[in-house]
Amino acid sequence: MLALIVQGLSLGLAAGMSPGPLQTYAINSALRFGWRRAIWIAFAPLASDAIIVPLILLFLSAVPEAWLNVLKLAGGLYTLWLAYGAWRSIQAGATIAASEADVPPPLTMIRRALFINMLSPGVYIFWITINGPLLREGWAQSPLVALAFLLAFYSVLIGLVAAFVLVFDRLGRLDARLTRAILLLTVLILVVLGASFIVQGVSGFAALAA
Repeated sequence: MLALIVQGLSLGLAAGMSPGPLQTYAINSALRFGWRRAIWIAFAPLASDAIIVPLILLFLSAVPEAWLNVLKLAGGLYTLWLAYGAWRSIQAGATIAASEADVPPPLTMIRRALFINMLSPGVYIFWITINGPLLREGWAQSPLVALAFLLAFYSVLIGLVAAFVLVFDRLGRLDARLTRAILLLTVLILVVLGASFIVQGVSGFAALAA
């Protein structure tokens, strides 16, 4: 049990620290809307994984490669759409001091983050290859071990994303130029991630057709 808990903590750290669409969106939202709204994004993996994980565990050894390629294309397009929205906000002069009327409600923030996670191929690959087998191993020992593994993983993952939100909220209050520079960087990262997902999807289909 202890070994699986340590693995859960380590994997939560790796997932939280790895640059990805969710972390980038959380940072971008913290700079634009403040931590009180952006903090909800940290809990999005709980909602998305509640749908994703049972499906993956059910079809762990039978996920068609073509389906993952479709997911990569959809995830890439959605990520690029988020980048475009963030870019337009920067062009319009978005700052941490946006008026209340311009700030989306928490439910909208969570919904967007939920779509990010559900359309991110990395989440599926991660659960198929790493977390899914470990969760099944824990369940084979006892449901309590499996629950302890999940609690260890999500506590670190959610804590890290929340920490990003709080840190960048403070950074954004220091200097408007710094806020704009970081916002531009998050847009660039989203574009790169989105483009890479699309390239992976197209390459995957090309390999299947060859």
